[in-house]
Amino acid sequence: MALVQLLYTSKISGKIGMADLTQIKDAAANHNPPLGISGMLCFGEGYFLQVLEGDAVTVN
Repeated sequence: MALVQLLYTSKISGKIGMADLTQIKDAAANHNPPLGISGMLCFGEGYFLQVLEGDAVTVN
């Protein structure tokens, strides 16, 4: 198993609220751990920064 890290940024295309951020966080918390994926998601000034880490096949 090859471990990889994927880092990317994205810009939101509209408004996003706390409920949206909570929904994204909850979806990732439910979806990623069973697949062996860990990571981090940051949001500020209209941009996301995300890091994902796990098996190369799963992350890609």
